[in-house]
Amino acid sequence: TYARGKVEIDRGDGWQPLRAGDEVFQSDILSTGFKSELRMNYNGSIISMAALTRITFEKLTTDGNKDIVDMYIDSGMIRAKVSRVNREPADFKARTAVSVASVRGTDFIVIASGKVSCNNGKVAVSSLVKKKEKKKKSKQIKKDIVEEKVIEVIPMAVEEVIITANQTTLVNQKGNLEEPVLTSKVNEINQQDIMKTASQRATVEI
Repeated sequence: TYARGKVEIDRGDGWQPLRAGDEVFQSDILSTGFKSELRMNYNGSIISMAALTRITFEKLTTDGNKDIVDMYIDSGMIRAKVSRVNREPADFKARTAVSVASVRGTDFIVIASGKVSCNNGKVAVSSLVKKKEKKKKSKQIKKDIVEEKVIEVIPMAVEEVIITANQTTLVNQKGNLEEPVLTSKVNEINQQDIMKTASQRATVEI
């Protein structure tokens, strides 16, 4: 419904410009550039992509009156306002490398780094940790060779946190979910970090 700046789509044949009015389908990869923005409408649900964001629609379909949307956020940030007027609750999931956000409400934000904020309703957030398979070694006496099996890394959902309106959670460096906190508090901390960084840069320049 809206595209500003450099907005592109890849359907397996290379990146092409995406404009307002174009259709998006399952398996499509979408990307926004610097100072760019994209908004899409799917049966009344609004999905917005901020600048420098890349997502893949792994599922984008409807079963009866139920919308099924499953996206992978490779980078950047998305915001979704999920509609359910005269429809069943949507099966709406946004996955990153470290977390999965399942919508149980209507308005939420997901950042590729693993941070999830709920503006309205409820969102179930699951962390993904990587379980490593143990090395298996086998010795051949005659050839005196040691063979090592490749370590398999398998993403696994290990815990879940429900966040409600005006709450934020994130996956920490250990792969665990932080306790939900007020989004305003997170924004305050982020602002302090920004001001601290700006002050340090100014000091260095002086």
